[in-house]
Amino acid sequence: MFQTKNTGKKISQLRKEKNITQMELADLMGVSYQAVSNWERGNSMPDISKLPELAEILEVSIDDLLNDGKPLELVKNVINGTEDEFIVEEKISIDTVAEVAPLLKPTQTEKIVDKVIKENEECINFEDIIQIAPFLSEEKVDMLALNLSSNNMLSELVCLAPFMSRNALDDLALKSTSNGKLSDIIGLAPFLSRETLDKLATASFDNENLNQLVALAPFLSRSALNELALKATNKNDKKALMGLAPFLGRETLNKIVDDYVKNFGLKDIKNIIPFL
Repeated sequence: MFQTKNTGKKISQLRKEKNITQMELADLMGVSYQAVSNWERGNSMPDISKLPELAEILEVSIDDLLNDGKPLELVKNVINGTEDEFIVEEKISIDTVAEVAPLLKPTQTEKIVDKVIKENEECINFEDIIQIAPFLSEEKVDMLALNLSSNNMLSELVCLAPFMSRNALDDLALKSTSNGKLSDIIGLAPFLSRETLDKLATASFDNENLNQLVALAPFLSRSALNELALKATNKNDKKALMGLAPFLGRETLNKIVDDYVKNFGLKDIKNIIPFL
């Protein structure tokens, strides 16, 4: 990604050389004072449409402002409207697009991504989509992810989950070739439908410990959670039992507590009593 700190330092230095304040620069560019302040601190970058204007005010070239190799060249070609030719000639990768994406409008990024994929379709992988996803629309991320091979792992989907629709994510998760454990599903839980999560949890649960279910409990249906809890091999895990108690059906909880009491007596179950 562009070295935002270095670029910010450069903007600050050039502004001071011109003897203008941040507020004055903001007024000249039609942006807020906070925007200029964020640029100079390296918290953000100027919009690509503002770069020529900023360079003109500071009396430098865009190269001097950014000075960042191929990503810079891509930015210049976007400004000049020649990005399609540049992408083909320079064999631009998704990596490079991801570097300049913070400067682009979402529609510009999607147009460039489409062109890069068209030119490098066989080389695009799941990691590429993860890298560019924050800068694309949900619809575009869905399309890219669904069009890619379904041989993905659940752990990869966790990185994409915040940027995808629930329907598309459900579809990919159910097609996943991962033979993961419940721990692989926990990161996806807030983003999946309850029906899909029930299926994944049931398929992944192999008589694992009760404590593996605690993190998933708020997201599973009560029927699925009851079924998995009864399958667990260590129903005497007191800490896990207390964590699950608010989510289990009364009949299931009674069965598990009965087993616990037979082994350990009534000691330490006072926190569970309200749920019985």
